[in-house]
Amino acid sequence: ILFVCNNLTLTYPSIDAVLATMSVVAAILIPVIACFSINGERKKGSDELLSVLPLTRAQIVLGKFFGILAFLMIPTGVIFIYPVIAGFFGDPAYLYSYVTLLVFVAFEAFIVAFSLMLSAVFKKGWMSIAVAYGVLLVFFLLGSFSVLMPEMLGDICRAISPFRQFDAILFGVLDLSALAYFLLLTLVLLLVTVRLSFGKKSKSAKKWTVKAAAVAAVSAVAIAALSVLPATVRWIDVSADKIYSTSDTTKGLIDSLDEDVTVYLIDTDGSEQKLVNAIERYCDASKHVTLKTVDTSKDTEFREKYGLGAEANLSFCLVVESAKRWRFISADTLFVWHNSKTGYMSTADYSSTLSS
Repeated sequence: ILFVCNNLTLTYPSIDAVLATMSVVAAILIPVIACFSINGERKKGSDELLSVLPLTRAQIVLGKFFGILAFLMIPTGVIFIYPVIAGFFGDPAYLYSYVTLLVFVAFEAFIVAFSLMLSAVFKKGWMSIAVAYGVLLVFFLLGSFSVLMPEMLGDICRAISPFRQFDAILFGVLDLSALAYFLLLTLVLLLVTVRLSFGKKSKSAKKWTVKAAAVAAVSAVAIAALSVLPATVRWIDVSADKIYSTSDTTKGLIDSLDEDVTVYLIDTDGSEQKLVNAIERYCDASKHVTLKTVDTSKDTEFREKYGLGAEANLSFCLVVESAKRWRFISADTLFVWHNSKTGYMSTADYSSTLSS
């Protein structure tokens, strides 16, 4: 339904929006499958049968993990053919769609591992599924309401929420830190699940406790290190139009800078993250270019300094300044509109067309 409405009806070339919605659906459905897998064996008594098989605890846990993941690949596999179907009607963004699917599968693996761990923690299935939904709901709300929080707190909430790890890919960027977030946490959760499957006094339990703690520490450092790397290092542009890739001409201009330049991005509200990401990537390309955001509702002197009217709408406008000069760049020159009848036109031309 989402594919037909979003892609075929509205002729949208990628399935990123479909998968963003499906991430919420997956977070609802996967715990129903995975949260009963280990405690269900205990309830039926079949865990004793598994214990006498020539299998290690790790093999049993991995068997359950990959078994559930393989089952999920049946509906996910159907999604894999959507770009092919879209190809009969136009020119879909194949690379963008399949990279987004890669991130979605990593998200599914994370939810499976999380549900398995809760299944090993709680003896009753209904307790594990209730906790799973509660924790995932908190993560979802933290990510959703992060825009209303103070900047630093909002950044922390977005960083820990698995649902906000889709932000970059929805804008055409494969963020390696997001992929590492899912893969490394999945590994940690599986190690914890193996640890919990042993008795409290087992010698093997102590060994797996050390392993899980070590991997968790390394994973935390790796995710944090990747998240603070410049966008030019951790971002891979997979957008259909390569809107985040700088041309050779632009690279030459940036490399030739021998003076410091400050780019002020004015009154952003999160609604045009594509533009913000593109500007951030541009500024990260040179040590001489610094990006600063300005909220004129709090910094009233900024308007006066650059002669900007008190009533003017400056959302997503730019001021580019060096030691010698500065220039104001209107948002009208940064955005274009496009449809099949008029083609591309500037925001100013589009507004005048509407008024006429």
